[in-house]
Amino acid sequence: MTASPGRVDYDVVVVGGGPAGSAAARRLGRAGVRVAVLESHRFPRLKPCGNLVSHFARSHLEFDLPPGIVRGEARGAVVSFGSHVARILTPPFGVFCFRTDLDHFLIDRAVDAGAELRDATTVCGVTIEGTAGVPRVRLSTRNGSTLTAHYVIGADGANSVVARYVRRRPLGRYERAVGLMELRPTPATGWKPEDDGLLFIDLNASRTGYGWVFPQGTHQNIGVAGWAPFFRHAKAAFATFASRLPDGGPRQQHGHLIPVGVFRYRIARGPLLLTGDAAGLLNLASGEGIGYAIASGQLAGDAIVRALAAPHAHADAAQRYTHLVRSSIAKELRAASCLAALILATRRLHFALEPTDADAIFGRLFAAVAGTTTYANLARFVFSHLPLYVAKWAWHSAGRSLSARVRPGTVGHGPSF
Repeated sequence: MTASPGRVDYDVVVVGGGPAGSAAARRLGRAGVRVAVLESHRFPRLKPCGNLVSHFARSHLEFDLPPGIVRGEARGAVVSFGSHVARILTPPFGVFCFRTDLDHFLIDRAVDAGAELRDATTVCGVTIEGTAGVPRVRLSTRNGSTLTAHYVIGADGANSVVARYVRRRPLGRYERAVGLMELRPTPATGWKPEDDGLLFIDLNASRTGYGWVFPQGTHQNIGVAGWAPFFRHAKAAFATFASRLPDGGPRQQHGHLIPVGVFRYRIARGPLLLTGDAAGLLNLASGEGIGYAIASGQLAGDAIVRALAAPHAHADAAQRYTHLVRSSIAKELRAASCLAALILATRRLHFALEPTDADAIFGRLFAAVAGTTTYANLARFVFSHLPLYVAKWAWHSAGRSLSARVRPGTVGHGPSF
């Protein structure tokens, strides 16, 4: 690496040790960059998540996941929508891994590549300095220490401290979703062996989201999520959803904030680059974030390696990283956001869809999760079939209205879906 004027503690500091931070640190470490990862918790640590690692996410890893952390394979879903339940079997599209295991494994790979891990270190302030056009950032930590670096990668999640200095605005009211999840032992009764590997998704559990049960071997990941402005009673929704499960009501939930659509805004400013949830790189159609976190972390690392290698290219890191994300990840996220908006705007159509419709839509959705098709293709399919779905909903509604007017003792012949 080319040294720059102005002494710093590290060439790059990565704030956050999740998949995005680990991916960035590993790329930088392998290139010989002096990089440190600051993580506010000690590993292994709990991370609220559905624990599904898609084949799309795995395709961005440069190594295999060890069998010891894989707790099952996702191969389909049971989807409840309206009055229907559809059982959809697909080719495998992901594996289940507890985030405590996955994140610990990934950060170890970054350390093996040369990164320094400083866990139990919380960043609370960012100051951009610089001399002769060379970037320099000073980080303040909660324990009173300071660190300096040429670049800082924000991989510190939806509540990112670094993002405050990049976007210079908090998340707006309509830019937040809320999720509640709980990890509990798999009940001894009420679950069938043939259901292993199936995602249970209930579109009725939240007016602006869904509920889920992801069986993961000895445990189940249970949760609900919804758009924050219309999901103010998340705990009550979780309690209602959990009470319908074989082992009863809720126990101890873990909440997390989900950024909505903020990837459209600035994701880099000067020597500060945002990745993963900090950049809002979340797929609103599938809820996936791990794959985009890994991909964006690698892109951020590559952009900085190139900037450090060229004496006069420091100003190009943010611009290059932004271009890489906009031309790859953001395209898919825009298509997924349009799809999610359509689903949200047409919730009533769910009551008129047939299981065959769900099979066609969710089969393509899981193919997109696996990375074998794109969300743009999925969005085109749904939009092209929208007139048919609207017609079914209108016919279904007319049938219900007619049935309600039939006198007792007579037979109604309304449509049935």
